[in-house]
Amino acid sequence: MHTGAPGASGTANVSSVTTREAVTWGSASGRSVAPSNEPQWTNWAGTAPETVTGLSFWSASTSGTFGFSMPLDSSVTMHVDDSLTLTSIEISIPLAS
Repeated sequence: MHTGAPGASGTANVSSVTTREAVTWGSASGRSVAPSNEPQWTNWAGTAPETVTGLSFWSASTSGTFGFSMPLDSSVTMHVDDSLTLTSIEISIPLAS
């Protein structure tokens, strides 16, 4: 999670909560793919309040390779013991022109 733009390497504006929740991607269909699970962060124990504005996606739960980042549709201000569940993520790949 990020509190601002993650930057080109996904390492800028990192949230105080650094746990990476696993995303299980479903099957691609028509140039789009969506997860088959809903990643969830429970019992916020980071800086509070903290406004989360985006996510970065990595190949491993620690270390790993940065894949991509995306902003949240709406920023979320987290407080102690709050939970955050991603109920919708979709990646679309445009046609090459």
